[in-house]
Amino acid sequence: MKKGLLKAGFLLTISLLLITGCAEDGEPGPKGDPGIEGEQGEKGDKGEPGTANVIYSEWIETPWDDALATSKVGILAENINFDRDKDVVLVYGEDGLATILPYLDTNIGDYYTFVFAEGSILLSAASISGNLRKFDVFSSYRYIIIPGEQSTSSRTNTKSPDYTDYKATMAYYNIPE
Repeated sequence: MKKGLLKAGFLLTISLLLITGCAEDGEPGPKGDPGIEGEQGEKGDKGEPGTANVIYSEWIETPWDDALATSKVGILAENINFDRDKDVVLVYGEDGLATILPYLDTNIGDYYTFVFAEGSILLSAASISGNLRKFDVFSSYRYIIIPGEQSTSSRTNTKSPDYTDYKATMAYYNIPE
């Protein structure tokens, strides 16, 4: 029994000495030589042109209420932040051809416009004469938001497109039609 206690005491003493006997870390050693530089990798394929942070929707079918003198309808544009002072917001109506809003149809006297609010675009149509109308000049709408820094000519050292020209705008910003 004495031998067992002696062994246990000896092991306890050695353990305590090992735990408490460790000194603080010493000073860091000198910095080693840098390793050799790796070989240059192969040049990758050229990427597809991007849309330069331009936000755009697909064509959205929009039903208008029947026979009113004025009508409003909202298009959801969720999770979109924009700078009202710098960004460009474009809305196009489509009736076989894309036409930028605001738009005045002089044949029937309808006026189409929009207001951009956080999270949605509110389309508005009015009959200039005040007659009750179904606003069906356009069957669908599409919005495009161009960040302020992208709407300037610094993008490619070329002049910004005429935004009333839908095809030129889509081509300039690489937006699929």
